[in-house]
Formats: sequence, C-alpha cells, structure tokens
Amino acid sequence: MKISILLSLLWIPFTVIAQSPLTGTYKRISGETSCTISIDAKKSEIKFQVFAWWGRDDAKHGIIDGKGTLDEINNSVKDDHTNGASSECNTHLKFTTKGLTATFRDCMADNVPDDFSGDFIKVSSVLPGNYTVISEQSYFYTDSKAKRKAFVMYGDVVNVQTFDIGGWAYATYINSTGQTTTGYLKISSLRFLNNDSQ
Repeated sequence: MKISILLSLLWIPFTVIAQSPLTGTYKRISGETSCTISIDAKKSEIKFQVFAWWGRDDAKHGIIDGKGTLDEINNSVKDDHTNGASSECNTHLKFTTKGLTATFRDCMADNVPDDFSGDFIKVSSVLPGNYTVISEQSYFYTDSKAKRKAFVMYGDVVNVQTFDIGGWAYATYINSTGQTTTGYLKISSLRFLNNDSQ
C-alpha cells in the first residue's frame, strides 16, 4: 500500500510537466537553402511555423503559420487554413522516428515552393521565442560558428528565431540604445521566458 501511494505521488509531477515529444524545432538543409519547422504540440492540437530560407543575397524567405489536428493513426497533421497561410497552400506533416516529412503544395504565395518538401531532422526540443541569458557572458557566433566580439550578459533578453544542430540558437538582441545584434548563441546559456508575461 505504501509503495503504491509513493509511486503515485512520484508520477504526478511528471505527468503535469510532461511536454509532447513532437514539440520542438525541425530542420532541412539542401544546398544553399534551409527550412525550419517549429512544432508546438498540445495533446492532439498541433501549431506550426515554417521558415524557408532561400539562401539568396536579397534575403528572400517564406513563412507559413499553420495548425491542425494530429491524426494519431497516420501520425500526421494537415493545415486547417485558419492560422494565416494562403488558402491555396497545402501543408502536410508526417512524424517519423527521426523527425518529420513535410510536403508543401501550392505555397508560392507564402514564398515556400514545393521543393522545400522533404525529410526534416529534429534539432531541438524547444521553441523560438524570448529567452533570458543565464550565463555571465554569452558570445555571439557567426554562421560557421566562429566566435565574435559581441556578447550578451546575464539577465539580457534575446529573441530566438530558430535553432541549429549542435546546441545553437539564432537570436536577435536589441540593447538600450536600440543597436541590434544577431547571430548564434549557445542554447545552454539561455532560459525560455513565458512570453505571456511580457
């Protein structure tokens, strides 16, 4: 009797704080282009944001905000077109053991051509948003992960747009004079802020 009560008490915190294993950031790189999909899964409701980087000098990119209901039999979700994507755009996400397979059809109005479709690997279990710096100093790094002179300090707030393989977050910091710094920071130096409290 005592053992079953103890096990019940130990199980409660884990069920309350458990996050869906689908939640996180997924990435596909193909040549100069890359595409990132952020998934926020709550029970069977899936919200997602697709960020497609064309790899061009003019910084052309595409964004799709979507949501749908998880089909647990097929482990997939189709956009229900209520979250901002053009009505012609069809997005289908199928979750796999390694990540997900995304299919985009007729999404050029959102700057996401069909050739961004493919297999995505999970690079992080966290989502983009506002983060606070929890280390004394955290340096920015270039795309090739070379350390820069710019850094943020404990307590500074940065906005993370995407994540990369190896524990990296691409972030923007705006200081008190309005100067903007962008680059990669180590995820280990950041803690997620509840954006609702901002």
